[in-house]
Amino acid sequence: MTRKRDYSVEQANRTLPYVGTIVRELMERYARIQSLSKEHHDTPRDHAEKRGRMRALMQEEAAALHACHQELQALGIELKDYEMGLVDFPARIEGRTIHLCWKHGEPEIGHWHEVDAGFRGRHAVPAGEPGWPHKTTAAPASQD
Repeated sequence: MTRKRDYSVEQANRTLPYVGTIVRELMERYARIQSLSKEHHDTPRDHAEKRGRMRALMQEEAAALHACHQELQALGIELKDYEMGLVDFPARIEGRTIHLCWKHGEPEIGHWHEVDAGFRGRHAVPAGEPGWPHKTTAAPASQD
């Protein structure tokens, strides 16, 4: 993924109505692909016409899924999990890259993690600092 920008919490939150729509579509299309794949697998081979229709539908869904994924990439946002609707927004603190982390259904950006820590390494963003991490020079203390 080509890095386009670094986000503050405030900037990332402003994108959430748009990003949330894309993520919701990604999740729905991914679920349809999974369902079609299972149905295709369970359909007897002698039902070639039905299997062909299912393959065509899966290809259409996959193309639309790819287009959604590209929209996120154009914003510099990385999709981490199709089922959870998990995305990371790149940010920088003390010269290093971190990720502001958002999961579909969350009202706003509330967590961050080191690049190599992932979802399980999430920490709460500092309260009352919408410009974070741009307007600070120190990383917040770990909040396990």
